[in-house]
This record gives sequence, structure tokens and C-alpha cells, in this order.
Amino acid sequence: MSFDLYIGGCLNGKKAPFPRALLARYFGEFVSRREPRCLTLSFEGGEECLLFCDDEELVEICSINRPGPAPALYQAIFELLRSANLVLFLPGECPPLVGRAETITHVPADMVEGLGQAVVLGHATEILEWIHRA
Repeated sequence: MSFDLYIGGCLNGKKAPFPRALLARYFGEFVSRREPRCLTLSFEGGEECLLFCDDEELVEICSINRPGPAPALYQAIFELLRSANLVLFLPGECPPLVGRAETITHVPADMVEGLGQAVVLGHATEILEWIHRA
């Protein structure tokens, strides 16, 4: 079964693009293969997942397909979320997850209405905890 995590930018209550360079900064060391709009991320122990995003300078949304339990993956996601007004969302019963408190004011109202009030993550391990709850 396939499972995806989604990361999108927001600004002033609307969806907003974010620099693709942020993905390179936080995931670059894990890239083992590059294809158009798809990066294979490889982690210790042979775990792999796919990062899908546009090949443009600004990205509206990206997704991580088949995320495994690799701590380095969630640390990279956590650091990415702390770097800008970015929101992590996933299927199931999970509110939007953000890396810093000031991002909450930028989360689009329709996202809050559909998923609930955004939650500020305090540590990378909380992402996996939310995935297991969802």
C-alpha cells in the first residue's frame, strides 16, 4: 500500500510557493537518483522513498511517497518545516503540522476547516507519532 506525506507553502492565509532550493538543502544528502519531478531518497539500512516535486525554482507542493521509519527522513522534514511557512499534511485524522508557531497564522482557512487547527511540532519524532495516530 502506498502512503504519501504532503508539504506545501502558505502565506497570509493562502497557498504559496516555496523555493525548491529548500528541498535540496534538507534532502540533498539523501538523494540517490534524480529523474524529472522525482528524487529517490535513500537512508541507512536500505530504506528508500520518493520525493515528487516540480522541477521549477518555486514549488507549490511536494509529496513524499512511501515514507519509512528512517529517523533521518523525519529530521529533514522537521528542519524543512522550521525553515519557512510550510505545512505538512497527510491522509487520515491528522491536523496540519508546522515547524514554527508563526506559520499557524498563514495556514489557509479551508485547510484548517477541513483538517483542524495546525499543530506546532516540537521534535522530529512527533511526525511519526502523528502518522501512527492518523
